[in-house]
Amino acid sequence: MRSAWAVPPRGHRGRLWMAGLLVTVGVVGCAGPTAPRAASPAGGRSAAARWSRVAGSGSLNVTALTEGPHGTIYVGTANWGVLAYSRGRWRTLGAEALPASRATRSVTRTGASTVLAGTSQGVLAYDGAAWTELSGPTPAGLPVALAYGDIPVYSVVAVMSPHGHITVGGYPPGNVSVNSASDGLGGVWQYLHGAWVPLGHLGHTPTSLLYTPSGMLVVGTHQGVWAYTHADGWQALGSFKTPGVVVTALALSAGGHILAGVQEFSATVSRLYEYEDGYWVNRSSGWTQVPETPVIQALAVNHSTGVIVVGTASAGVWTLNGSRWSRAGPAQSAMNTATIQALDVTPAGAVFAGTPNGLWRLTGAGPS
Repeated sequence: MRSAWAVPPRGHRGRLWMAGLLVTVGVVGCAGPTAPRAASPAGGRSAAARWSRVAGSGSLNVTALTEGPHGTIYVGTANWGVLAYSRGRWRTLGAEALPASRATRSVTRTGASTVLAGTSQGVLAYDGAAWTELSGPTPAGLPVALAYGDIPVYSVVAVMSPHGHITVGGYPPGNVSVNSASDGLGGVWQYLHGAWVPLGHLGHTPTSLLYTPSGMLVVGTHQGVWAYTHADGWQALGSFKTPGVVVTALALSAGGHILAGVQEFSATVSRLYEYEDGYWVNRSSGWTQVPETPVIQALAVNHSTGVIVVGTASAGVWTLNGSRWSRAGPAQSAMNTATIQALDVTPAGAVFAGTPNGLWRLTGAGPS
């Protein structure tokens, strides 16, 4: 299959031809209200700060982001596989794009040109030339697809351990909503020597994974946050004041603390917590600029400044600097009501946000 993104014809710089559809790329002005030139009192941004869409057609449903070498951003999508964006140019990874039927749940860089994609139909690895499905026997003896008992597990989030092992959290398709009744159907595995090896029995649906600098695996689930070490197995990582907490996003702060976006089943309440000295500390108590705290769907951190960047469902991007919450970007922007599905902050402080309507970038000012 030919790449979905073709070289633009002569005379059409900054555009791509995708399946016969002309798609403008590069920095394109936002739809909706025009961003004001004056600084936003709530956001504290300079006059030049604005959101720009770097995939102008809005046809890309961006679900995962990670940074590659030389400023490249790897973009996981729900409808076009995994793409790479660098300096205004788009390209597919490999001679063939991932099938459009595979929704990408996570993108992880594991080397200079190696990328892992956790998708709705398993895990694939890109070696710089082509994609390979990581298939092998599972605990139930089933080939190719991960399985939990006799339930096929397709939707996965994948990370690389400090020892170079691929670690995957999987769950049945569609089992990503706040629904305690559907819990217990997922699992966590590592890919070792061509086979999937279970990491004990977690018994909770994984939603996000990360490794701490010490090598501890941290898993956000439909039943709080859990930690795994080979010495101690699975342990609940602290407890929340309200039982029944669904973890919607994880990240590490600049100081190495675990950050968790959570939602409570008992009420439509979403909060940001930081794990300090064995306790979860509520960091969203000062988030009063919106009538109802929006659901946190993505987290990223500016490791140069320590600023935490928070992506929400239907309320755009916010930043937390110490105890001060601010809207990212100008006071009037189409992004202020956007659904954010993925975030990345580059070492230079640029913020990229993945939405159902393409990839966006905050230009003119980074998080303050």
